[in-house]
Amino acid sequence: MKFVNEVERRSFSGTVAAASGKTVLYVTERCVFRLCTEGLALIEIAPGVDLQREILDRMEFVPVMHQPPALMDPPSSAVIPWACDRNCLRCRWSSAWVTTPGKTCSS
Repeated sequence: MKFVNEVERRSFSGTVAAASGKTVLYVTERCVFRLCTEGLALIEIAPGVDLQREILDRMEFVPVMHQPPALMDPPSSAVIPWACDRNCLRCRWSSAWVTTPGKTCSS
């Protein structure tokens, strides 16, 4: 996922959802953002991800950071297909994090 200043077409309006009292989160494999009145707040980061190089340097704007982002919890679901995608996180995930019951990442 790439965060940019403008998009060609919008299918979901976070602003409209937030105005109706909904919490709006954007969850990626690297981090979690929350929509707040100042913009997108970076609230969590995945373990092993370099904040500057792998998140901030790839954004077209500076996210709101009221405090350092917390570490994301390890995945808890039984099937996490993106965790084993060689082109995604290049297996930064700990081998203890299970992607399929009884099987860890083979990359």
